[in-house]
Amino acid sequence: PTLTAGTVKGNTAGAFGYKNTITTDNSYVVGSNSTISADNGMVLGNSATVTGANGLALGNNTKVANDNAVAIGNGSETAAAG
Repeated sequence: PTLTAGTVKGNTAGAFGYKNTITTDNSYVVGSNSTISADNGMVLGNSATVTGANGLALGNNTKVANDNAVAIGNGSETAAAG
C-alpha cells in the first residue's frame, strides 16, 4: 500500500508517506520523498535512498549504497566494508 502520490512496484512492499518510490520486494518506507531500489530495504525518515540489499536507513537525507548496511542519523551515508 501507499498513502499518497507514490510508487510501490515490489511484492510485499509498502510506503507510508508522500512521494516515496519502491521498486523491489520486501521493502518498506515510513516518511516522505524516499527511494528503495534494492530488496529487503527499510527507511524510517525523509529523503532517504537505499540501493544496497538488506539496507536500513534511519534518519533524514540518509544513503545506504552497500549491501547489509545501516545508515543512522540525519545526513549519514554507508561506506563499503574494507
